[in-house]
Amino acid sequence: MFLILTNTCEKGLTIMNSSVSNKTSFSLFSPKLFLIAVSFFSSLGTVAATASTDVNIESINAIDGAYEAGEDFRAEATFNNTGDDDSGVFKVNFYASTDGNVTSGDTLLGAIDINNIAAGASQSINESVDLPEGLIAGDYFVGAIIDLTDNDTSNNINVDETPIYVFTEFMMNAGLNDAWFNSVTNGQGFFITVFPDLGFVSLAWFTYDTEQPPPEATANLGDPGHRWLTAGGFYAGNQAVMDIDFTSGGIFDTPTDVQHTDPAGSDGTLTLTFDNCGLGKVEYDITSIDAQGMVPIKRVATDNVVVCNALLRDAQLGQ
Repeated sequence: MFLILTNTCEKGLTIMNSSVSNKTSFSLFSPKLFLIAVSFFSSLGTVAATASTDVNIESINAIDGAYEAGEDFRAEATFNNTGDDDSGVFKVNFYASTDGNVTSGDTLLGAIDINNIAAGASQSINESVDLPEGLIAGDYFVGAIIDLTDNDTSNNINVDETPIYVFTEFMMNAGLNDAWFNSVTNGQGFFITVFPDLGFVSLAWFTYDTEQPPPEATANLGDPGHRWLTAGGFYAGNQAVMDIDFTSGGIFDTPTDVQHTDPAGSDGTLTLTFDNCGLGKVEYDITSIDAQGMVPIKRVATDNVVVCNALLRDAQLGQ
């Protein structure tokens, strides 16, 4: 036997009892009964809600600074799975945007795969991201987009509100004025001063003699092995070639006639090159001791890096 429910009129319900041997029908004029019956039979098809994933990007941070097009930088991000099911494997795409509104149409910087984030768990990453060589100089906002169809796709995107600056060619500026050194030869170093209006740079190198002085050697001030030399020259872009100048004949804090390298350049040259606001190198060719080599340099302190980056940005953008 089975039941057949039909809505016979606006105010009634017909229930038919059908079997192989007989068939009867009667009508109930009750809209309430109709609604109850529909609700009852509808409930038979209801199933429990399935578990779902909801991954969001809590934060993203591109390490602040100025970077050359083609260079890599570090990007940090934190992801949360607020759903009640594991995420499984998904991809995170990094983009560079000029307006802070990151979309999949912006410049793709790279992608990484996240193996899985368990329900209720979080995961943080610190990745190296490459800047395309074709980027033009300017400010760029770095953002990330999760490639995952989950419970709420509106939170699958986030952007660092502080832009990084991308340059195409490093240019020396007064923000480089600082103390520089090579950590391998701690205790030696350079004072470097850039004069932008003159297009000139000066350098003082504090170092030691090529050999330790004999034990009986003495000095009234400092160590007998102390040596220093100066150099200066005009710069173009990120490089300056400077003549070395040795001075002699002086006495501490006393007016004396001192002698300089004569002719200029006869004691050799230094070539100063900067990769960015924090790293450079000094290449030397010192004819008086027949020595050639290269010293990688970095700042003793990074306080002026922000100033250097700002001056570089202003120079390249014509501000």
